[in-house]
Amino acid sequence: MEVMQVLHMNKGDDENSYAKNSKVQSKIISLGKRINGEAIMQMLCTNIPDIMGIADLGCSSGPNSLSLISEIIDMIYAKCRDLGRPTPELKVFLNDLPCNDFNSIFGSLPAFYDDLRKEKGSEFGPCFVSATPGSFYGRLFPSRSLHCVHSSSSLHWLSQVPPGLESSARTTTTMNKGKIYISKSSSHGVLEAYSLQFQTDFSSFLKSRSKEIAAGGCMLLSLMGRRSTNPTTDDSCYHWELLAQALMSMVTEGLVEEEKVDSFNAPYYGPCVEEIKTEIEKEGSFILSRLETFEIEWDGGVDDAGTTFGAQSRGQRVAKTIRAVVESMLEFHFGKDIMDELFKRYGEMVEDYLSKTGTKYTNLVVSLTWVAPRSGPNSLSLISEIIDMIYAKCRDLGRPTPELKVFLNDLPCNDFNSIFGSLPAFYDELRKEKGSEFGPCFVSATPGSFYGRLFPSRSMHCVHSSSSSTGSCISIFIYEEHFKVSTPNRGGDGGEENNFIILF
Repeated sequence: MEVMQVLHMNKGDDENSYAKNSKVQSKIISLGKRINGEAIMQMLCTNIPDIMGIADLGCSSGPNSLSLISEIIDMIYAKCRDLGRPTPELKVFLNDLPCNDFNSIFGSLPAFYDDLRKEKGSEFGPCFVSATPGSFYGRLFPSRSLHCVHSSSSLHWLSQVPPGLESSARTTTTMNKGKIYISKSSSHGVLEAYSLQFQTDFSSFLKSRSKEIAAGGCMLLSLMGRRSTNPTTDDSCYHWELLAQALMSMVTEGLVEEEKVDSFNAPYYGPCVEEIKTEIEKEGSFILSRLETFEIEWDGGVDDAGTTFGAQSRGQRVAKTIRAVVESMLEFHFGKDIMDELFKRYGEMVEDYLSKTGTKYTNLVVSLTWVAPRSGPNSLSLISEIIDMIYAKCRDLGRPTPELKVFLNDLPCNDFNSIFGSLPAFYDELRKEKGSEFGPCFVSATPGSFYGRLFPSRSMHCVHSSSSSTGSCISIFIYEEHFKVSTPNRGGDGGEENNFIILF
């Protein structure tokens, strides 16, 4: 199954459409609103460009497609009004797979533009909305063209069924027999295949966005996941287990071929918090600002009984919601004729299950900030300034300078090669300016996040950080009193240290 060609939410606005059955996804957007708002406000406090790029990845169709964009625009408008400055030109990109119902979104754009003009006046904008079809597991936009990237209820979909799970002419055994996703009876091979596919996909997603997001830009993600590191917990996979049971009940009655069930595996994975953090750290381009988990009722906690959707039983509402999302794949694999009966049985099974348990979905909300790799002339200039201060003070005191151990830290994706290439000239300048008696000075790099431990206890004497976390500058300089009392002594008398360590 080619996911890119098959996966799409149900089109149109009939009773089985995604537009009529996306209350859960709307609830997810609502739950992430506070975190999204904080991230966007922080970005706007740092920089408001004249032209701002905004992308919604996995936009789907229906009422949710433009609601989040409207909220982001409201925040930008309010902030600019507070600052007494005009709003930037807005370039809004709506992305989903090519088979998405973009026609439906485009049909709602005239009303969207009208609302903008009515609410914000003719001075607002301009705002340009366009669609960019394609997989977000690869590049979609020019370099540094985006300032805010959002994706909701999309990243749990994989780029493909994990290799090894799909049947072929050469396959004699089925790894996931009678199941369509991870279950409590799944083998280690199935669990590992799904986990590895998620790692590959999420890493590709981060790498692609790291090229497209401008410095200081933010990325806001929400996806289905789980609280436990165990991928077989009910909150992450039991809705798939019940769908497999509904299919197998039809197998026993001869309505579905068992081989069809055995050969279908959902291109889906609900990660745990640790998996998200690990991939972000490994990729290295983003600072993780927030990562929170929320619980959501399987039907979205719908209380609008006055609507057709709200008047149904919980099982029916869940079945409608799931059908609107996965029917395109199931219909491609099993055929259209069984869909009504399948989701009727599924709804009944869900109703029975929810009457006995309080299982809820777990949703992960992630806020990230892109950090520009730092290299070039500034990387060693501050170190030179600190060394100059140490050298001058030691000369005033008539004592030799300490040995200097200098550590340069940044995320693993930083261009350390460029810095290392400038070290010979750096050392030459030290010798020319300060003579052969100065030093020695040893410079090394320590890649990693400064939000965790990087060095041994009590090993630093001076720590500097500039334009790294939120655009602020934190500097710790060497004061005169420090040198009078506790400057490390190269001579080693009195048991003092004989080196001085600087972290940049």
